[in-house]
Order: sequence, then structure tokens, then C-alpha cells
Amino acid sequence: MLIDLKNLVHVTRDSKRSLSDLLPIYRQAILNEDCKVREFAVDSMLMRAAISDAGEWAAFEKHLQTGYEYIRSVSWLGHFLGPMRTSEEAPDPADHDKRRQTVLWLIEHYPDTRIHQRVEAALNDCGDEAAYDIGTSLWLKKMLESPDNVNILSNASHFCASRRPLLSRSFLSACVKLEPNIDKWQRRLAALDQAGKGDASN
Repeated sequence: MLIDLKNLVHVTRDSKRSLSDLLPIYRQAILNEDCKVREFAVDSMLMRAAISDAGEWAAFEKHLQTGYEYIRSVSWLGHFLGPMRTSEEAPDPADHDKRRQTVLWLIEHYPDTRIHQRVEAALNDCGDEAAYDIGTSLWLKKMLESPDNVNILSNASHFCASRRPLLSRSFLSACVKLEPNIDKWQRRLAALDQAGKGDASN
């Protein structure tokens, strides 16, 4: 199947397809030249993994071969930490440790992907402080390695927005300098500044 955004949306909505059925599609989608396809692949993995039951997830894991680490990591965050899980299914402490390590691994190996814009990849919970500091150091390292990559700068800004808004602003300011005609960077700066004013007034 030729994967484009329309096809990816269609198969994501097809409840007759299991996660295992979607795996070869995800393998193509994450390498697609169209950034919209790559981005929606992340959303699709998170959503479908979040609603998978134990049997479907176990079958999916059996199909994850060496080289599927990115798909495994993104899907795991969706399955164990997705917004569709109930409080009775909340992750235990071991899951939280794995969540932190998974997020840090994704920063290290896939810093420019959409997963870092999602709540599943945030490290803002109580107990995340040490991992957050490591993550911040990793983002600074990635910025030095790829100072002209606006996707990395944008993701770094998103990661730092809650705990280190000034650092987040510096990442966004770099995006503005690199792409001065792209309105979304100015909008995000304005939103970050507005959030800072709200925090200061509380």
C-alpha cells in the first residue's frame, strides 16, 4: 500500500486492523518524505496503542524485531501512559521509571520527531526532576550538534516550557532567527510569555 496521509488516517480509524496489522504501515510512514505523514504516524501509534488490550499489545510486541526501537518506544508510551487509560490502569513505579528512560532515549536518538510535542513524552510529574535535568542537558547537547534544526529547537522548547520557561524561550528565539517569516514561532513565543505572566500573577 502506498502510504499517504489520507491512507494513514483511514487505517488508523479501521478498528478491524490490529496493532500488528499496522506495524508494516508504521514502518513506511515514519520514513515518509511527507512530514505530515511522519507526524500523524506518531499520533496514530499513540492512539492505537492506548486503546489496545493486553492480548493485542502482547501480539504486537512479538512482531517488534531489532531495529523497531522507535516504534516500540512511541507505542509503549501510548499503551502505558496514554490519555485513554483509566485510573485503575495507572502505571506502577516500575512503569514510571521505564517512562523516564524511554523519553530520554527518544531525546538522545530521535530528537526531531513529533513525539516530543506530546504529553506522553513530558517529564513534568512529581519524581521526574532528575530525569528532567538529564533531558534538559540532552536538549542542550542536541542544540549544539544541530543549531540550525528548527524541529529540534522547537521540541527542546516544548520540553522546557513548564519548568524552565526562559530556556524554552531561548530555543524558540533561535527558531525565529532561523525562520523569521514563519508565524508559528512568534505565536508560540507570545503564548509562552503570556503563560509566564499568568504564573507571575498567581
